[in-house]
Amino acid sequence: MTLVPNLHFNGSALKAIALYQKVFDAQVNSLVTYEQVQAPVTAPGDYVFHTELTIDGARLVASDSTEPAAAAGNSVSIMVTMDDTGLAKLAFARNPAN
Repeated sequence: MTLVPNLHFNGSALKAIALYQKVFDAQVNSLVTYEQVQAPVTAPGDYVFHTELTIDGARLVASDSTEPAAAAGNSVSIMVTMDDTGLAKLAFARNPAN
């Protein structure tokens, strides 16, 4: 199982990516804007739909939110990836929110 931080920004993801590259020598593995995916939402063309970075061997994903919900204090989530489908289904079933 791998836990991956997922950061949500309000239009500043590109600035954050540039900062992480400069400060942490982050490697950008992928970067897709809303404009590139022609998303059915209204977002400025430079808003990040999805990016994945590697910082010292660790994965980090980020995006710009098109919803006002990405505000200070609630702009981080954790993405869980599992190689074993059975364990993933078990973990999902154990979650009381499901």
